[in-house]
Amino acid sequence: MTPKEFEGMRLQEGLDLSYRLGATALAKYPEADGLYVGGGSWLGLPSAVRLEEEFGKPVYSNSPAYVRHRLELLGLWEPIPWLRAADGFGIGRPRS
Repeated sequence: MTPKEFEGMRLQEGLDLSYRLGATALAKYPEADGLYVGGGSWLGLPSAVRLEEEFGKPVYSNSPAYVRHRLELLGLWEPIPWLRAADGFGIGRPRS
């Protein structure tokens, strides 16, 4: 797939591709602790929720990963081990 083809994908095509790539990676590497689904304008969160539900592993996408990283750098991240993207929007919360 060329960059122009990738950029020209419809929303559902992008969501389907995100899911297929993530599912393929998690199936191929079942020992992985989790998965990062990247992509600037590519909406990875819907795929993350579906992949977490199906594979039982944490899945991060750009926006939640960016926020978490910044909070970790500031020392403001407090993990919530039982919370996943399927439960809301991330795997932790900012410290108050």
